[in-house]
Formats: sequence, C-alpha cells, structure tokens
Amino acid sequence: MGILALTSAPAGAQRAALQLSGAVEQAGATIHVSKELLQRQREAIAKGGVGREVTVIVRMQGEPLASYRGSIAGLAATSPRAIGSARLDARSPNSQRFLAHLNARQQAFATQMRGAIPTARVLHRYQAVFNGLAVSVPVSRISRLAALPGVAAIYEDKLLRLQTDASPAFIGAPALWNRLAGQDKACLLYTSRCV
Repeated sequence: MGILALTSAPAGAQRAALQLSGAVEQAGATIHVSKELLQRQREAIAKGGVGREVTVIVRMQGEPLASYRGSIAGLAATSPRAIGSARLDARSPNSQRFLAHLNARQQAFATQMRGAIPTARVLHRYQAVFNGLAVSVPVSRISRLAALPGVAAIYEDKLLRLQTDASPAFIGAPALWNRLAGQDKACLLYTSRCV
C-alpha cells in the first residue's frame, strides 16, 4: 500500500482543501493518507459526486494509553515501560485520568468532524494501544477529514482475505511438536499456560 505524505503550510497560512499533491494543516504537521484512497477521492470528485461511503481509521496525534510517557502536565505516565511495570494497568487512577483525557480529545474531534462533514459517523474509538477512531465518510471528503486538527494519518479499513489456513504446517510446527512429545506438551514446555 502506497503512502502519500501531505505536508502543511506555514503557521498563519489560510486553510484550504487538501489536494492530492499537498495539504494545509497545522504548521509542521505531516498527514499520511494512502495514495489509493486519495485516487478514489479524486475519481469521485471528477464524476461530480460525493462517492460511496468508505470506512477509514483515523490515527490521532498523541500517544495511546499503553505508550503514554507522561508528556502532558498533570497527567502521569501510563506506559508500563515508563513506570517500570510488567503490565499495563488500565484500571489504575492514572490510566483512568488519561483515558478521560483521550476521550475528551476524541469527542472534540468528532464534533469538529460532524461540523465539517455532516454525514461522517464515528463507528469505533481506540485508546488502549492506538489513539484513533474508525469513521464512515464519503470518499470525496477524505481530504476534508485529513485537514481537521489532530489528525496524524488516515488508513482505509479494508477487509482482507485469509491467505492460508495451514500456517502450522507451513512453518514446520508438526515436526517440532513431534520432537517435544506432541502439541499439548510443546505448549507447556515454553509457556506457563496454554490457550
């Protein structure tokens, strides 16, 4: 999948619609949008319509819960690595405060998005390991979506087909299982539990 970097105009520049070759956004920001998605947008506009609805994943600027290192005043780090913990504790008071912060930012973005693109809908919100939203939007409005403050990237949400159902055989797992006294025993040798 090709990625096209849409670069921003200098601070104070007037906002304009994004084009295939560039963007006007926050100063210094680069917004990544797939070339295929922008090509479909261009085709829909050329046909004089809005095009069909497409589901995209909008990656927001800023860290998600699992990797937040405490860069915002008043919000303590939540990343296990940053706090010296073995696991993420999503129920801790610090995590709950940071999740409330992310929720408020995503809600503000959703409000701005509906003002700019009234037919756009938020389908899902992601905050734990990814800071973003799944959004349904007319394909002709992708650039308008990318121009909203806080957007870092836009990816089309594609349904991918299963390529194989024979992965264990493909990687040679049965031979290893046989050497380790079977599949059930192999799991026990390398982990504390089997799923």
